[in-house]
Amino acid sequence: LLAENPSLLLNEIGKWLAIYHDQPISTPALYRNLRDFGLTYEHLKRIAAEQDDGFRADWLHNMIANYTAEQLVFLDESSKDDRTILPRHCWSHVRLNGGIRYSVPPALTIDGFLTVRGIEGSTIDGAEFYDFVVNDVESAF
Repeated sequence: LLAENPSLLLNEIGKWLAIYHDQPISTPALYRNLRDFGLTYEHLKRIAAEQDDGFRADWLHNMIANYTAEQLVFLDESSKDDRTILPRHCWSHVRLNGGIRYSVPPALTIDGFLTVRGIEGSTIDGAEFYDFVVNDVESAF
């Protein structure tokens, strides 16, 4: 069972044992049995399905063969508000206002920033990003 479904929770294993093998067992007893058998419940490491070394090697070979660094432009989205970058949570009686949030999509080249736009709001939608690419990035060439 665990070889096929290693992410099952203890209560799911216990239900399976009770239903399919008529062996009800308490969760603590099941935990002790699994531990005594040498099993531990570990943090899962999820690897993206897109992470394929062969595919990445082919992509890199294609990029090196067909493009120079000067031909590449990289786009990303960043954001900033008035909050500090260190604490993520705190106890408070009232909701703290983080200030106005800005999204900043830059276009980066090997020589630095090609263009950048500051947009008030938390995220950039598809239409705004398209407008940035067509009107700011393409016009920079």
